[in-house]
Formats: sequence, structure tokens, C-alpha cells
Amino acid sequence: YLENWQNPLLDKRYKLDREQFRPVMDEYYRLQGWDVETGWPTRERMQELGMGEMYDPMMAGAEKAKETVPPPPAELEQPVPQIND
Repeated sequence: YLENWQNPLLDKRYKLDREQFRPVMDEYYRLQGWDVETGWPTRERMQELGMGEMYDPMMAGAEKAKETVPPPPAELEQPVPQIND
């Protein structure tokens, strides 16, 4: 989405370039012990946290929930509307 507030030093609103930001996000996921493709914790990370037994039920629940998620909205040219002004 385009940012809601225009920086007074810039001439227009900008949005995050997903392709430029992806390496940063991937590195963050790796540092957290998460799977880069899904953004979910890895089995190893769950075991490090003492929650290894929860991994399989968590993954099964996440897959089931993923089936119910609607597709993302089409690209918007307008900023996200403010609802609490």
C-alpha cells in the first residue's frame, strides 16, 4: 500500500518495494529460526524453545487455517484509509 502520510521532503507517497525488501525479511526470518518460505517457526526453533511437541499440531492447524484465508486484495493506488482520525 502507499504510505498514508507524505513525507514533506518528498514529492509523493511511496510504498514498500517487496522485491527490494525481501532479502531483509528473509534474513530476519533466518535469525529468528523461522522458515523463510512460510514465515513459520522451524521444528528446530520450536525445540530450542522447549515447544517441540507443539510443532506438528501447530503446522496442521496453520495449514488448515491457510485454506480459509481469502486472496490478498488487488494492488491499491490509494493509501490505506484512516479509520481513527
